[in-house]
Amino acid sequence: MDNEKEKEEKPKELNIHKGHRERLKTKFLRGGLDVLADHEALELLLFYTYAQRNTNPLAHRIIKEFGSISAVLEANPETIANTCGVTINVAILISLILPLSKRYETRKWSKNVKISKSADACAFAKSLFVGETVEVFYMICLDTQNKVIFPVEIARGTIDKAHIYMRTVVEKAIQHNAATVILAHNHPSGNLQPSASDLKVTTHIRDVLEPIEVTIADHIIVGGNETMSFAEKKLLGFM
Repeated sequence: MDNEKEKEEKPKELNIHKGHRERLKTKFLRGGLDVLADHEALELLLFYTYAQRNTNPLAHRIIKEFGSISAVLEANPETIANTCGVTINVAILISLILPLSKRYETRKWSKNVKISKSADACAFAKSLFVGETVEVFYMICLDTQNKVIFPVEIARGTIDKAHIYMRTVVEKAIQHNAATVILAHNHPSGNLQPSASDLKVTTHIRDVLEPIEVTIADHIIVGGNETMSFAEKKLLGFM
């Protein structure tokens, strides 16, 4: 009798998730990513690594292990695989999301994009820091028409005068034939207030570029999705 009861109940258990994949795909197709919860977005991604498995519990578990969807996407593949017990192929797929997003953002700006105002500089700068969890310092080289030539990564890690090699700054400005540069760095904490070190670094870079007739048009601080412009705050003229 017990075996017969199990046979009767098993189909009901399997039917709980019947059609779930199609419903979630339809939800995404109709409303985009904004209508999906974090675990649903990850679950949908995992559909394409597990053909039959119910990926809902796995998506919940991965997010729980890291604490947030952003922490999951920022993790390296080895950490994801070791922490969550998934294959390295699954971990690589997850870890590809942020770098692909960054590449999209940077490629969206063509090489000849013109930066004519601080809002343009802020938008371009934001594209450089997608997925970055440590401080990174860029020097965006512009030509005489304020068109972007190349964004050069100058330093990575704690940003201060000691960590930025001024010889590299000068060499890269000359290499890319920059007429003007825009400095940009991120504050992973989200705080947009420039530190004393930020001001000192900007001043020092200005001083080493002045002899080669390259000027600083702006310095952008990026914190999360927000930005702060030295030019807009009139900080460039007081250093």
